[in-house]
Amino acid sequence: MKNKAISLLHLIGAALLLSASQAFVSCSNEDESAANNEILLNGEKLSVHIGEEAFKAGAELRASAHRADTTIDMGNGIVAEMSIVPDRTAPRVMSAGTRSTTLADGHYTIYVVDASGARLTGADKELSGTVTGGNFVPDHNVSMKLPNGTYTFVCHNDAVTEQGGQLKINSSSMSSACPMIGTVTKTIGGGMNDISFTLKHYAARVQTLVTTYTAYANMDGNSTTLSSASNGLTEMSLSLKGYAPVRAASGTMIYSEAGAKQFEKVGAQAYSSVVKPFQTQSSYAYIALAPGENIPVNDLQYNFNGKIYGKPINHTFLNKAQLNPNYSYSIKLTFKSKDLLLLFQDGTVGYKGDKTPARMPIGVVTKEKTVETDTGTAMALNNAGDAIQFIELAGDYRLPYSDINEGKLFDIEADGLHYTYEYETGNSFQDYLSGPGGQFPPAVPVSEYQEDGQYVFPAFRMAANYSPGVPTQNIGKWFLPTGSQWRDALMLILKLPKTNFEGVNSDSEFTEYMPFSSNPDADFDALGGKVTVPWSLTNMQAALTAVGGTFPDGVYNVAGGFTLAGNRVHYLAAQPTRIVTVWTQVAEYVPAHVRPFVHF
Repeated sequence: MKNKAISLLHLIGAALLLSASQAFVSCSNEDESAANNEILLNGEKLSVHIGEEAFKAGAELRASAHRADTTIDMGNGIVAEMSIVPDRTAPRVMSAGTRSTTLADGHYTIYVVDASGARLTGADKELSGTVTGGNFVPDHNVSMKLPNGTYTFVCHNDAVTEQGGQLKINSSSMSSACPMIGTVTKTIGGGMNDISFTLKHYAARVQTLVTTYTAYANMDGNSTTLSSASNGLTEMSLSLKGYAPVRAASGTMIYSEAGAKQFEKVGAQAYSSVVKPFQTQSSYAYIALAPGENIPVNDLQYNFNGKIYGKPINHTFLNKAQLNPNYSYSIKLTFKSKDLLLLFQDGTVGYKGDKTPARMPIGVVTKEKTVETDTGTAMALNNAGDAIQFIELAGDYRLPYSDINEGKLFDIEADGLHYTYEYETGNSFQDYLSGPGGQFPPAVPVSEYQEDGQYVFPAFRMAANYSPGVPTQNIGKWFLPTGSQWRDALMLILKLPKTNFEGVNSDSEFTEYMPFSSNPDADFDALGGKVTVPWSLTNMQAALTAVGGTFPDGVYNVAGGFTLAGNRVHYLAAQPTRIVTVWTQVAEYVPAHVRPFVHF
């Protein structure tokens, strides 16, 4: 049986037009099949109207309770949040003035109980029929015969069964059908020609909403079940009129949401360059509760066993709010990843578990976008190779660097894209090349500038021509990063404070002199000022390895360093416990690592 969604406008209309077929289901409708199967009571035509009560939205939990009680670190880089909130958007939720709604599709049985509480038996003492699309069709012609007197007519759907003079609701066998029972007392003998039922929901209704970020959760392989910690939600027995609920002494209550219907995506959201929530929702499950019963706090177990962001999640969440019959609730599960955010080949962002053969990661996001019109930045997952920064130019080194923030390598906020593709228009690079005997280079990117058939800046060219190994779109051009772009990357990846980088390489004379012929892991002598940043190379390498990248130790090229005499080049030396800022005047002899960055 499926639940038929009813709009709020429809519900209000149903409340105002109770006599219309939209508000109640009647065997005396215009449907031809219904006309063929008549219901007679003591020889007179009987009209049977059946409606169901509207669900109410469950009570709200205080936000502070949500935060304190339902945030769980899964220990694998995923943080989960669970809350139970009112389901205000569900079909057949009661609004002001609404008491009854159109009956759900399904099969219904009606029988008669006399004044002594005994069920009357025989083919002329009961009837059944099917509701489809709001029409009640009796299973066959029925001619009911009742002596004059007062009787209770009982109507229930097939989620309720009659066994041994009792009504029973089996908690382990139903999940997609709401058990419903309704009664009406009538006196026979005065020409009765109609019976109207409003069925009560003997259940709390729950729906699960799973929120992930950057991609929909793949729930097909996940197992989600509801169970009772106390095993108190066992099989329920009721009187023939639906009263006096009694629970079985033993048994388990388990609802499998997958048994009702697979989770479905909410909307059709596309991958984005901005971190956005993606939601999937389950069908409704109905937890059998009689009027007066409830599920206390911490008794409802929501068991989740599957994968989120490609990582296993096996956890039981407990309810932090009491659940009551005829109330509708949303179980909200939110999963957030603490892993590095990645740039994918299509210019969108996500996590490692989001990758597919057609959508592969190409970099670690070092500057996240908040809106799609922003500019984000990412560091390539791997080095492009090794290259020297420049070649010798007739005894004069003409470097594309700025004299702003001289010596402060991590404070140079200029963009490496500028140094890789454009010329300095200030009083440094252009002045050097325009001086006596100098010639300003042609209008080509710095990375493409040649002299005597040689590329003048090999490291810049290598960065500009980097290929991540898969076709890309919706990203910018790869470039050699500046000190501040390195700083931002290391702060994000290793959670380093910005204060670690302040004052580094700020001496008034030299920084750390590094002859390339020496060991890059050597304990260099500081010739002035602070030249190191504490870190863990092992942690850096582990972070990159976890997302499919690499980070070799050694010396890395940096764009935008301090020029001084026009021939000093700065680098970062990645040592086991620190980063060292180093410089050399013989950069044309020994290559260093090239790590490209890109904007998106």
